[in-house]
Amino acid sequence: KFSVYLRLDVLDKHGVLSDITKTMSNNKISIKRMIQNPIRSKSYASIIIITHLAKDFSYTNMLKQLNKKKYVISNPKIIRIENI
Repeated sequence: KFSVYLRLDVLDKHGVLSDITKTMSNNKISIKRMIQNPIRSKSYASIIIITHLAKDFSYTNMLKQLNKKKYVISNPKIIRIENI
């Protein structure tokens, strides 16, 4: 088990954050910290999430599902955080 830093660039519209958290919950991944930065000159937002501990296959499944979402405008960026 490990945590991750996850960055998503998404369309800035209602229901997106709710769907992201639902996808994470369905894969047994919980949020430790989150920041949402709207990009004013464009119609998208950057969402940064630090997760609690979860299994590798949970992250893999979550990323596959998020990549299929129409509101995701670029591939999610993910960095594994080793827990010492």
